[in-house]
Amino acid sequence: MTVNFKNISLTARLTAYMRQYSDIPFAKDVANRLRAEEAFEKLLRDNELSPTDLLWYAPILEVRYKSVAETIRKLRATQVLELASGFSLRGLAVTQDPRSPMSSLISKN
Repeated sequence: MTVNFKNISLTARLTAYMRQYSDIPFAKDVANRLRAEEAFEKLLRDNELSPTDLLWYAPILEVRYKSVAETIRKLRATQVLELASGFSLRGLAVTQDPRSPMSSLISKN
């Protein structure tokens, strides 16, 4: 499958790049698929930045993802609508939970 990376926003690719260092399900796969490192390196080059100028965002993005996931879990929400979420990993993660109705809709059988 050919991916037109011009249709994927820089912020989506940078978020994917930073999330790959976490234990968020599918984060590394999505970062690889989006060529997130390529976008990160280009941003650094084009703006004369060093990785430390941006990587401090990584733990913030991780904790944001995990705090929303925990809130959804605590509320026992069965329906969640994410708006402007870029590449949402949450929907993928839900399919892996055997207690989720989504896991039966997207089974490997």
